[in-house]
Amino acid sequence: MTAKPIFKSRFAFLFLLSTFMVDILNPQQNRIRSVTTGGPQGSVWLQWDERTRLGFVRGYLLAISVGYRDGCFWYDDFVRLPQEAKNPAELPFAKCLASGLKFSQTPEYYSKQLTTFYKSYPQDTRLPLDELLRSISDSQNKSLKEIDDEMKR
Repeated sequence: MTAKPIFKSRFAFLFLLSTFMVDILNPQQNRIRSVTTGGPQGSVWLQWDERTRLGFVRGYLLAISVGYRDGCFWYDDFVRLPQEAKNPAELPFAKCLASGLKFSQTPEYYSKQLTTFYKSYPQDTRLPLDELLRSISDSQNKSLKEIDDEMKR
């Protein structure tokens, strides 16, 4: 029996969960400006306190994990082979999960990396938070300097 995903859009789930985590962790909503309306995302990030930043990263990591898993469930149902593969790693679901973003560090680590990046490279504050997080994931494993160099191109 395959568990069914709750959200139909990984992005919608990610956005809602991240927003929810920010609101839960910092009820002073007047101090929080929306990432989508508050200017360059890096500038908004630097205005948040550490607790709010950490809440955002925790929400992002959870949303990526659950959203990707749910997407893989749908993909598995869509392309299910008529006969089960003999090796579980050959199943569409397993292949899909293996291709997802990996984050092995703590949320605190990623929060500090984002803060360090935006403080070290203030000209790059227009780089969206999710793109920066993907770039420093285990899957892409880019250094902050490499990311800055890419922004200059």
